[in-house]
Amino acid sequence: MLGAFLARLGRQWLSFFLLFVVLAAAMAVCVVLLGAVRYYFAPGRLVDADLWRIDTVWTSGHTSESGHWATSPDPLARLIRQEHGALAVAGRFTPVRSQVVIDELSLPGGAVFRSDQPSLAVFDWKIQKGAFATGQPGPGDALISATEARRLFGKRDPIGLRISLSRVDRHGQASTHTVAAVFTPFAENAVFRPDVVLVDPVPGAIDRDLLPSSLRQLPMEWLRPNAYTFVRIPGQGAHERAEVIAADLTARAPYLGGWVPDFRARAAADIWLSNGAYEELVAAISPALARLLWLGAAVLACVALAAFGYGVALARLQTAALFETLGSLAVPPAAGRMALAGMMAAAAVGFCTLGIAGGIWLSRLVANLLRMDPSAFAITPREGIAVLAACVFVFVAVGLLSLTRRPTASVRARHRPLPLWATFVVGSTAAGLSLVLLLQQLYLARQDTGMSLEGTLALRVDQDGVLGIRHDAFRQELLSLPGVREVGFAKTLPGTLQDYSYMELRAATDRRKTEKRYQALSADAGFLRSIGVELIAGELPENWRERTDQAVLNRSAAEQLGFSVPEEAVGQTLLSFDGGPRVRLHVAAVVEDFRLNGRHVPNSPLVVYHDANLFRAVTIRFDTIEGPSRLGEVVPVWWRLWPHVTPSRIELSALYGAANRPAEGVALLILGTWITALFVVGGALFAVIRFQSVTCRRELGLRQLLGARPVQLAPVLASRLVMPLLCAIPFAGAATIMLGQAWLSGQAERISAVSPAVLAIVFLGLVLSSVLALASCIAVELFLISRRDQFSSIANGGA
Repeated sequence: MLGAFLARLGRQWLSFFLLFVVLAAAMAVCVVLLGAVRYYFAPGRLVDADLWRIDTVWTSGHTSESGHWATSPDPLARLIRQEHGALAVAGRFTPVRSQVVIDELSLPGGAVFRSDQPSLAVFDWKIQKGAFATGQPGPGDALISATEARRLFGKRDPIGLRISLSRVDRHGQASTHTVAAVFTPFAENAVFRPDVVLVDPVPGAIDRDLLPSSLRQLPMEWLRPNAYTFVRIPGQGAHERAEVIAADLTARAPYLGGWVPDFRARAAADIWLSNGAYEELVAAISPALARLLWLGAAVLACVALAAFGYGVALARLQTAALFETLGSLAVPPAAGRMALAGMMAAAAVGFCTLGIAGGIWLSRLVANLLRMDPSAFAITPREGIAVLAACVFVFVAVGLLSLTRRPTASVRARHRPLPLWATFVVGSTAAGLSLVLLLQQLYLARQDTGMSLEGTLALRVDQDGVLGIRHDAFRQELLSLPGVREVGFAKTLPGTLQDYSYMELRAATDRRKTEKRYQALSADAGFLRSIGVELIAGELPENWRERTDQAVLNRSAAEQLGFSVPEEAVGQTLLSFDGGPRVRLHVAAVVEDFRLNGRHVPNSPLVVYHDANLFRAVTIRFDTIEGPSRLGEVVPVWWRLWPHVTPSRIELSALYGAANRPAEGVALLILGTWITALFVVGGALFAVIRFQSVTCRRELGLRQLLGARPVQLAPVLASRLVMPLLCAIPFAGAATIMLGQAWLSGQAERISAVSPAVLAIVFLGLVLSSVLALASCIAVELFLISRRDQFSSIANGGA
């Protein structure tokens, strides 16, 4: 009996083979999307299911503005251990902005953190080598990742070697730590990913004698939210316990001179990847992209289920005559259904296995193309087995639902246009969203960032106070070299998202006296010229070092300060309030907006001021794009002025591209998803048309018997499909506009999905893609019919 079923289904082998390929492709892309969603939006869901981070929402009583920070004050971890030690394990990790000194040579540090011995219990460090005398590292010890150990020490065994910080502490002393252990690097998309952890004593209160007299009354250790506070809460009820801990910390916060902290516990599984403390501005991916990733996976899954259901119904129709024959031979109908169900389940296992295995391989390929960690981006084989089991269960359930329907209901399905209409809606929406995504990418490719970074090289150190007063001498020596056009200094570089500063400012002429927050950047005029920023009003100050009260605004800052035109802002006085004494700044110039933080981050009102002690980066602009290859002429000048400091060497265009890569990578993933959705919908549409052809096989056979050629049968098939297609296009167009607007709302620069030009392109694309898909599927169906003579077509419904 099984052979009879296989022989009967073999007449439709091409149809079933195409469906198999389409379903395997859908599964593979869904697996890639699952890995991408976990990588970007739930980095700690699996490995840190019981990990929480204490965030801080700071509210200014002076301006009523607030900001959400991923960091918190140092005392929190100690308080949690004292008051809630029976419920949770708490730890604080404070980033260190400093060069590291190895063998008297200052090198750029990686992700260096200070911590204390009790805090280390929060994480499983997976020690590769090294042993602690007391079982735990103590003050003066250091933990280093294997990759960072290779970078700093080369092939030497790092155990017992010393790491020093070139930056001195509050007491003017440099700290030195001994490497006690080497640990396996944390996953690339982990919530916390340190390179070096320096173990210090548990911090206490700040020595008041080291503070200015105006600040000695305030608890400054609470006013410095520069530590990442992690809490691990095992067992049930972790969410409730985390909220209780956060509320208790908020209640214990002392008076902070107008700043009010609200501490909030966030599960690691819910923390998005970001590159800095101020997450509202530096989230690597926008919420709209998250929705589209989930939506793409859901659309692919639904279309794959529909295509599989049509395929099973087609197999049921193809074997209907065999069921009747077996019934006449007194064979129980259940036996035939069991045989068909077994073949359906085997097919589901086959394409799910192939698709998931191909998806894991494709995930690793995509991760390499996007320069990500494949082990963090792709799902593991064990996870793949779990996904396989779930997918096979769902597909088998859908297949059984199609098999248990009565044959007469299947035959009457051609009179029910809803499934066909839904298929057209999904396919047309996928085509429309692909067009919107493509138009957005073309728009971004043409969009000006407000900067010109080609031919610009940067040298960067990891702490303040290194460049100091020698930066002018360095500038003069470099400008004397042939081919060097401009040299500038700044605290941070374009595309470096983790180094933010802020000012609260208002114009002196503002009668409401309300300050607002502005992103602040310490830089000089040479920096703005070296990155190609356009001057639109005033003159860049050349005497900034002598007159440090001058400032340069971007257009957005000038507008937010209340000036109607940029020229009106030049010469005006700004008053700054940052919790200390008021500072006066005089606007020297206004420049055009430029995307300092990355293409995908909205433009922020920016104030550029001058403080040479904060300079960490040097930008060197050459006359030609090939200029950075002449680094050998620049380095000797550096070594003469800073012989013990090794800078990072950066090509600005590459650094800025890396800052945009997360958003661009997800956009490419989404575009690939919708293109794959078109491919899968095409397969589902082919299965529908094959189903329609089989249900009207007698009509097609009679027309062939009367002399109709295969091409003359096209109107018969098209007549059953045109009306659902015409009804689907308006719904698909509306869905495209709504989903497109939802995605575009998260883009800093975007097209308008409701503009006349975009609407015309989208609807024209919908019509053309639908007609082409329909024509292609009908052409394939007519080709299959032409392979049989007219009488066999009547007998078995085509190829």
